[in-house]
Amino acid sequence: MSKAKYNYYSFLYLLPATFIFAVFIIYPLIFVFHTSLHQWDGFSPNKVFVGFDNFITIYRRGALGTATRNFLLFFSFTVFIQMFLGMIYANILRKRTIFKTLVKSIIFIPVVLTPVVIGYIFSAMLEPNLGFINSTLRLFGLDFLTQNWLSVPSIAMGAIITINIWQWTGFSMVLYISGMTSIPNEIYDAAAIDGAGAISKFFRVTIPMLKSTHSTLLILGAISSLRVFDVIWVLTEGGPGIRTTTFSILILQESFFKYNQGTSSALSVVLIICALIITAFQLRLYRERD
Repeated sequence: MSKAKYNYYSFLYLLPATFIFAVFIIYPLIFVFHTSLHQWDGFSPNKVFVGFDNFITIYRRGALGTATRNFLLFFSFTVFIQMFLGMIYANILRKRTIFKTLVKSIIFIPVVLTPVVIGYIFSAMLEPNLGFINSTLRLFGLDFLTQNWLSVPSIAMGAIITINIWQWTGFSMVLYISGMTSIPNEIYDAAAIDGAGAISKFFRVTIPMLKSTHSTLLILGAISSLRVFDVIWVLTEGGPGIRTTTFSILILQESFFKYNQGTSSALSVVLIICALIITAFQLRLYRERD
């Protein structure tokens, strides 16, 4: 087969994937960038060009700052706590212990549950009058600790962060168990010869050898924190006020409730840029590791 004919057939094989990528990825991106520069309600056939006014509008409203603050807050607490707990669980459960499989399954179960289901479960548990949390506190005479968990601005985000940690710690645990099993036993044997104890091995051998797992969880956690929506929407819909509002919730509200497709697209552009920055950081980490 000639080289030209081979290239022709190769192009034909790539054509379906290229078409799908162009229709579902490239075109929506171009459409969002184009719409972000216009004032449009989503129904009118005409769009009014406003330049970067939509970006200025979301900045002046404070919505962009609130979403960014909530992203940083959510990422800082959920990801690092999940990584810490997941690493501790993995270090304990990678050894042969009684009910090892059962305990791992219990910790991992929340990962396979859909965020909407988890949201409704905790919405009922955190209900201020008949919810499980407040009812349990009253049962033990701790009435002073009862709260309207999802309506108090200073508590709502903390409650959501706690739920997210409960849901995704099992995922971190599984990745850490996989990473720990790939560490050669000879390294631990050498550390033991040098007089290292269990705690010293954990901090001086296990944690450094899991560098790639740390990087993977950080990147995945950052992207998940950036686009988190389901649980927060079910629990608070971004409230009280805008205390738990995220980029995804702002985009939904601007697009489908206020019919401001221009500002919604501007928020989407900011979200895309943030995701690209995180992806670039991820690729750099992987190149350095290789």
